[in-house]
Amino acid sequence: MVFQNHPSLPYSPKACKRPLSAAKLELGESSVSRSTYAGITVIWIGGITVLLSCMISAYVLWNSHSQSESSAQSTLETSAVLLERSITHAVGSVDVILTYVQSGAREALSSSIKNSSPLLHRLASESLRSSPHIRQVLIVDSRNTILADSANPLSAGQTLSPKAYGLEQSGPLSLGSRLRIGRASSGRYISAGAIPVDPSTIKADGPWVIPVMLEDETNTPDPHHVIAAMNPGWFLEMLSAARPGPNGEAIIARLDGPVLAALPLYLENGAPSRSAILGGILDQESGATGPSITEEPSLLGHKSGLHVKRLSDVYPLSFVLTAVQEDIQAAWLHNNHLLLVSMALTPLGIGLLFIFLTLDVRNQYALGERIRLVAQAMEQSPAALMITSPDGAILYANQYFADIFEYTLANVEGRNPRFLKSGKVGEHVYKNMWNTITAGKIWHGELINRTRSGENRRVDTTISAVHDSRGRIACYVCIQFPLTDQGISNASLITSD
Repeated sequence: MVFQNHPSLPYSPKACKRPLSAAKLELGESSVSRSTYAGITVIWIGGITVLLSCMISAYVLWNSHSQSESSAQSTLETSAVLLERSITHAVGSVDVILTYVQSGAREALSSSIKNSSPLLHRLASESLRSSPHIRQVLIVDSRNTILADSANPLSAGQTLSPKAYGLEQSGPLSLGSRLRIGRASSGRYISAGAIPVDPSTIKADGPWVIPVMLEDETNTPDPHHVIAAMNPGWFLEMLSAARPGPNGEAIIARLDGPVLAALPLYLENGAPSRSAILGGILDQESGATGPSITEEPSLLGHKSGLHVKRLSDVYPLSFVLTAVQEDIQAAWLHNNHLLLVSMALTPLGIGLLFIFLTLDVRNQYALGERIRLVAQAMEQSPAALMITSPDGAILYANQYFADIFEYTLANVEGRNPRFLKSGKVGEHVYKNMWNTITAGKIWHGELINRTRSGENRRVDTTISAVHDSRGRIACYVCIQFPLTDQGISNASLITSD
């Protein structure tokens, strides 16, 4: 059987106003172009979105960082106020207890009792039950002779040196009160014969006390005073709660600078005296009781930070809280770590997205090239090609189909190929063809089709089914070759594979 172009069918573009395959070819190319452009658009939109997200995140971080110091100042001020109120209240309770002891001692000494020492000792000892902040109570006369000692009754009659504990009369006095606050001193109790000590020599793990004295300012011929050893451990608990960060400092000091309690307890080697620096800070606004902010080196001497000072409005006490930059930055990092991690991962995400979309665009372009080559091959095929839907509607026909049968795409698209029947082929041939292709097999034979002008043409025809991924018939492909007179066979000769 010889197949070649029909000699009576010269190529005539004018025969078709629009080639049947032109729209299909443009459709394939435009689909690929739209896919490629869509991928590029997604890359641009994604990149711009991520860039805007990074800019917004950076602005949020910058704004948060700029406000971190203000937030630290506000927190310091609040903590300083709470610390001052708590300590002032605690010292006030000690003031009340010592006033009670002094009043009882005055009555005992003015009574007719010859030996008042047991009564004074009992009064001093029982006062400890009312205040957990006091470790020891002593009653002394105007010559600083011990009359009663709750910690050591045998010390009665010995001479105490208030100056050794910073309780000299030249020291600061409470406002509206007779209470004097001494210097932090080593030892668990106040004892007679003590000598002045440098507070910086007090060991962090050693016992120490905070002495206070309530003066007797009555006009009695023999005034007496009440001295108490305050427990600094209770102060340290309050300082621990107020301390701003693990590297920060919390300090309670006398109004003139000597430190009474501080966290951390020790001074690093080479650090300047806390009292010297603290005195300078307190002198900046003498007489002010409200909180104030100063930017000075930390009292540790090695780190810079923010200081908040507050003065008690009753007692000669000052409170200083220090937040070092290290803790301020650490708190900021802790509060913004998720945002920082997301910003760090964003470039990686952008890179992966760009790679993925680039590969997708390249794949789409490669697929488009293959589709274009297939479309060109179908377009330039020396055979008439036709694709129909499973129900027989024409979806595609190439240029050679238009040359043979003289139909445009507008004439045949969506129509059933039966309009090509010439009536020269028996119905049993079409029935056999339909049964074969619907069964998923290939049908091959000769047909006589009629052109648009009414001319009959004999064509060698092969029809096969194309299946989708689920195994269902997606379409039918028909390939037809015009036959020469030498290749014409009996129309009843039909074969199927």
